[in-house]
Amino acid sequence: MRKYWGIAAAVTVFYVTFGLFCVDIMGGAGDIEHNPIYLEAEDEDVVLIWNSGGWGRKSFQDDPDWVDFFEGIESELRDMGYSSVTVDYVRSENNLLGLAREIMGSLIRYPSRAKELADEVDLLTKSNSDCKVILVGLCTGAIFVNEVMKHLEDNPRVYSIQVSQLFWYRASTAQRSLVINDNGETTDVLTTGSIFWSIIRENAWCLPTTEKPPGGSVMLGDRYLKAPGHEYMWDLPGVRSEITSFLHTNFGSQ
Repeated sequence: MRKYWGIAAAVTVFYVTFGLFCVDIMGGAGDIEHNPIYLEAEDEDVVLIWNSGGWGRKSFQDDPDWVDFFEGIESELRDMGYSSVTVDYVRSENNLLGLAREIMGSLIRYPSRAKELADEVDLLTKSNSDCKVILVGLCTGAIFVNEVMKHLEDNPRVYSIQVSQLFWYRASTAQRSLVINDNGETTDVLTTGSIFWSIIRENAWCLPTTEKPPGGSVMLGDRYLKAPGHEYMWDLPGVRSEITSFLHTNFGSQ
């Protein structure tokens, strides 16, 4: 009897995994809720496309730290003579199918969704011959952005800023990309193999909170857990200087 239970469990795992894989490779399946990027970016010199961590549905406007982050980049670009706009890219639907697709996508490196965004970016740069694009991603969003960049190697007007690449992702970084895994003050635990022990140690004697703790955090549902180093405010030494240098190297003054 134990033998048959083992076989049944193996078959179940196979079909669940295969089903989720099929959900991801069905490029464009589902009703993804985001506006066409080229409509939001009309007549702009530079378009910043935000890819959040987690399930890929959080707007940068929901977090004051990320609002400041993008205001810092846009201010720097403005001083260089470029107009710019920041738009959200929502990569998963707000339902169980979307959740399943995002989980599988993160495991197999987003084969269909990465191609989907790459096609949109190509359309944008073709329809506006002067436009440049910067893809910005955090955590799983950083992984997603790097996979998108692999489809855009031949498009010299697309760049990326990848923030807090998770420790288990070891793919080579695409060209025209900046990777930031350290804010210049504290090592980000999400980028090291000690992530689990560090988070357990930091949160052993406190409950998750609705207020964002200083020093770095991750979200668990609608609550925050401490995660040392996982914060990338614009004025931190390893953030502003790295991005400013990257912009001046690749864009220059207009």
